[in-house]
Formats: sequence, structure tokens, C-alpha cells
Amino acid sequence: MAVWLSENGYDVPRTAVLLNGRIVPRAEMESTALKNSDTMEIVSFVGGG
Repeated sequence: MAVWLSENGYDVPRTAVLLNGRIVPRAEMESTALKNSDTMEIVSFVGGG
């Protein structure tokens, strides 16, 4: 999952993912494999002021 996020322009350390209705802990992003049937909701945090 982390590779897919990075390849698609997401800053992995600043990204939260809900995979098939379950929050994926940051520690599991590297080892989580994606399947064609998966549903993801992605939130990227941005700073500003």
C-alpha cells in the first residue's frame, strides 16, 4: 500500500487510509497488499497558516 500511495503522489507519513472500512495503522502500510476488490478512503494532511 505504501508503494501505491507514493507512486500516486501521496506523502505516506502524512496520509491516513481506511481500507475496506478499517483504519490501516501506519506501521502496517508497508506490509499491506492491495487487491482489485479493495475500497480505500484516503486522507492527506496538509499544513498551512
